[in-house]
Amino acid sequence: GATALADRIELDGAPMARFMTERYGPTGASLVPAATEWTALLEDVSVCMVSSHGVHRATMHSKGLGSLAPLAQIARATPAVRFCVDEPRVSVRPDGVSELERSPHCMTTGDGATLLTLAGAIVTELPAETVLCHGEQSAGAAPVTLQRGFYELRLASSGGCRGSTGLSAGRLAVIDPAQDWAPVGLTRDADGETGEAVPAWQGVRRDDPATFAFRHHQDELRFRVASPEGIASSWNDPRSGRQTVLSDQAPLVGAETGDYGRAGESAWAVAVTNGGRCPVDEEGQVNASALVESAAELRVDQKVYAHLLLREAGRSRCVARASLRVWQSRVVAHAVGSERWHGRLGVLGDPRLGVFFSKPDPWAVGLVLPLVHFDMQFNYGFDLEFSVPFIASIAADGHASRIGPAFMVGLDWGVPSRAQNLFTLGFLVHPNWPHPDDQVYSFFFGLNLGGLYELIGGR
Repeated sequence: GATALADRIELDGAPMARFMTERYGPTGASLVPAATEWTALLEDVSVCMVSSHGVHRATMHSKGLGSLAPLAQIARATPAVRFCVDEPRVSVRPDGVSELERSPHCMTTGDGATLLTLAGAIVTELPAETVLCHGEQSAGAAPVTLQRGFYELRLASSGGCRGSTGLSAGRLAVIDPAQDWAPVGLTRDADGETGEAVPAWQGVRRDDPATFAFRHHQDELRFRVASPEGIASSWNDPRSGRQTVLSDQAPLVGAETGDYGRAGESAWAVAVTNGGRCPVDEEGQVNASALVESAAELRVDQKVYAHLLLREAGRSRCVARASLRVWQSRVVAHAVGSERWHGRLGVLGDPRLGVFFSKPDPWAVGLVLPLVHFDMQFNYGFDLEFSVPFIASIAADGHASRIGPAFMVGLDWGVPSRAQNLFTLGFLVHPNWPHPDDQVYSFFFGLNLGGLYELIGGR
């Protein structure tokens, strides 16, 4: 596969293409080898030399081409430099992706160098004598805004990005959380309200424009990440010396360690917290006290944040987040709201035990069981409820009172950090059965039994 020319040996391109494709998949066809990859490739290619001296019989000798090529000198002559991108941290929302903040992230160019970053990251400066390639196209002069895919930083040569011979100085994998970060544990509906703006979350119910729905007792906190083809081979290459393994797994921090045994922890992970702030400190360590470690800890109407983490060299960094609000499993529909309020239609709501007030009876003790309810939940610690409950009570004189279906408008509130809905103050219109002398309306103050159960650690 090699042809001897006057001043060089020209390789057949087929072995090189085969070598890179086997290592990086179809993406490898547009990549050039790094120094050690060139050495590994050329060691499998031998140069055969035939010599004859006078009357002596011709003899044949061979030598590995890698030992003849000055790759070591080229690699040593190419100084390693710091290559950085201005990377965004983003919020994945039902209505699209919004940027939260930016920070620089860097790699040192050289053999096996790989940087994983997000779509929208900006390359402000390219190292001298290099070109940034996206497939066979040059990304152009800096500044360059990176798109989802696989990039390569090459030492500049006459072939540019189209040449199959060259030397790789580093590779960049760019993911888009809206397309690549998937909540595989969340229920998806054919008529789900999350559409093309966030393809990986398509079909997941929307709670409000910034928040996804998490169905209590039905959904799980399980996520996966689809990295651009070829990046796993580059990231997991033994030359990189990395202690994390890149795959599609993104385990929950504190709940699982991945399925790799001694190979190392997953490079991707998800940390769930009660607040929107990234749970990683300036030293790159996760604050364990801020974590929600399992779905069993979640409470109805609680809002939590899932943070996508990238772990490398003993440090973690937050790259994306998504907010989730816990729905009761009996919620059947959502009303379009805003980030300040949202409405939900449900069946068989939480029962309430409390006191009815109306004339002529001074009071009665009874039960309110919502059969159908519509809740407008505001981000101010209270909910406005419209419901059709079944009610029953016992009046102060001991006779049955207020038995049958009713219509109620109520105000619900509770302890935000423990039980969102604990108390109900309502106004009801109901039948005056079994005593016609009773009024057809009542005021009600009661205790939400579902909220009480949640307060003591249930649900």
